[in-house]
Amino acid sequence: GQTRKRNVNDVLETLKNDDTEGARNILVRVDFNVPMDADFKITDDSRIRGAIPTIDTILKSGNNAILMSHMGRPKKVQSGEDADGSQRKALSLIHVLPRLTELTKADVRFVDDCIGDKVAAAVAELPKTGGSVLVLENLRFRKDEESNADSFASGLASIADAYINDAFGTAHRAHASVSGVPALLPKEKCGVGCLVASEVAYLDFSGLAEGEKVAASKYSVIWYGT
Repeated sequence: GQTRKRNVNDVLETLKNDDTEGARNILVRVDFNVPMDADFKITDDSRIRGAIPTIDTILKSGNNAILMSHMGRPKKVQSGEDADGSQRKALSLIHVLPRLTELTKADVRFVDDCIGDKVAAAVAELPKTGGSVLVLENLRFRKDEESNADSFASGLASIADAYINDAFGTAHRAHASVSGVPALLPKEKCGVGCLVASEVAYLDFSGLAEGEKVAASKYSVIWYGT
C-alpha cells in the first residue's frame, strides 16, 4: 500500500514538541491562480475556498500561515518587458486579499515580493501569538521559481519553520516552491495540506492519457478501479 503522507496536523504536532516558544511561521504552497474580471474581482473563488481548511488549522493551532502561489504566466514581468507594469498589476496576488480576509476572518497581510529583505521584515512583524496570514507576491514574477533555482528555494525556506503543500494542481511541478523548499527543511516539518490529502485519498485508480494538454471534451476517460 501507499505510505501515508505526513499531513498538516502531523507537522503541527511535531512543532509542538520542540523547545521553540511562540508562534511558528508555516509556509504553505497554495493554488490561488484564480480567474478575475477587468476590475480584478475574482469570478471563481473555489481554489481559495479549497485552501481554507489548511489555513484555519494552522491559525487555530496558534501559528501564522505564510501563503505562496503563482498566478498566470507573467512572461513580460520575468523578461523585464512589462514597462508600464500592467502585467504585474493584473497578475498580482494582492487581488486575493479581500476574499481571503472574508473567508478566514483573520488578519491578512501582503508583501510585494517573494524573498529578500522586504519579505524578511514582513515575516518578523507577524505576531508571536499567531493567528495571522501573510500572502507573498506571485512566485512566477521571478523566473527562478520555475527553474527551481537553489537561491530562490533557499530564500523561501529561510522564512519557514515548516512547509505544507496544499496545491494539488501544481504538485507535479519541479518548481522551487514545490520541490526545492521541502528538500531544504527537515522531513518531519514538511507535509501536505487538507486539500492535497483529500485528493490523494481518491487516487485508488490510475489512467494514462497522451498529449501535452488533455481536454475533457476531446477524450473519453476509462476508469480502472481497484
